[in-house]
Amino acid sequence: MSNLPGLFSKTNLLFLEILIDEQLSIRELAEKIKCSPAKASMAVKQFLKNGIVKVKNEKNRKIVILDTGNPLTKQIVSLLFINKIVRNEKIRKGDWGLWQRC
Repeated sequence: MSNLPGLFSKTNLLFLEILIDEQLSIRELAEKIKCSPAKASMAVKQFLKNGIVKVKNEKNRKIVILDTGNPLTKQIVSLLFINKIVRNEKIRKGDWGLWQRC
């Protein structure tokens, strides 16, 4: 594995959050977070080096997919979900919406 700290830039984490729900081309990924296709391509190359994503050819496009069989990918996705929960304002205030007060 190479340059693990470099995987956790703000942009790269946004890419990974998007890839949890969608399979997109590099260009589509770039459009989603409003960055250049070159930057998206560099991120995907980093992810490929570490086995976090796979790329499949679909017609004339390369589609990026999370490699859910990779233990590192599983850990990163878990951390992204935990981070999303921790940042949630309602949870921080204790208003979970699960129970009504009597």
